[in-house]
Formats: sequence, C-alpha cells, structure tokens
Amino acid sequence: MTNTPFSGSCYPEKWVIYIEMMVEGYTLPKIAERLEIQISTAFYWRHKILNSLGSLGFNQLQGSIESDETFFQESMKRREILHRKPKKRREKDTKRDISNQKIAVVVAQDRIGNSIARKAGTGRVKAEEIDAVIG
Repeated sequence: MTNTPFSGSCYPEKWVIYIEMMVEGYTLPKIAERLEIQISTAFYWRHKILNSLGSLGFNQLQGSIESDETFFQESMKRREILHRKPKKRREKDTKRDISNQKIAVVVAQDRIGNSIARKAGTGRVKAEEIDAVIG
C-alpha cells in the first residue's frame, strides 16, 4: 500500500466500502456513520482519493472537442474577504450576469465521452484560460 491513498491508514479494511459509497453518491455523514469513522476522517479520505485520481492524468481529450463554461457564485467560507463585503447565505451578488464575482468553470467533452471540468478563473473566460484548462 506504499505510495497509495491507503498508506498509513488505521482502517485498511474500510477503504473498499468507502470508495463504493463515494461512487454511489453517499454524503460524508452517512459514510462516516456506516463505517464508524469521524466525518473529518471521511473528508480527509475523500481528498486523498480525489488528489490521487487527479494526478493520474487520464482525462486527455482527443479528436473533436465541445466545450462550454458555467458560472458559480464565489464562496469564501472561513477566509478573510478583502475584495468585497461578506454576503449572507442566499444573498444575491451586487453585479448581474457574468462578473468578477462569479467563478468560471470550463467543461469540455470529446466524442468518445472523456470529459473534464476545471476552474478557469473569475469573470468572463479568456482564450488563454480555456487553453490552460483543456490543454
């Protein structure tokens, strides 16, 4: 288990069930309850798995590629906000439509079915940002 997300784990027998539940879309509290582990442990394991998958580099797009972007409200949980006034939950942005208050996520898919979705920046997406995301 050296150089895997499982290395150093006190519960190697629980990892298979954890991954199955993660793939099936269970929430962290439900996974933690079922496996009798702390939510913080479940959160840490999820990030170990996602970082390992991200480092594999298997999401290489080939051939014809279709892409689009989507925008989400900026979330600054537990961080000091310097560039704007803090917002309450479900509070609308001060600017409408696409602005630097929105996070741009580029989503691309090839004809085979490989897809990627990555943060491209804030505000309107530039060609350089798309190139950096899609490669």
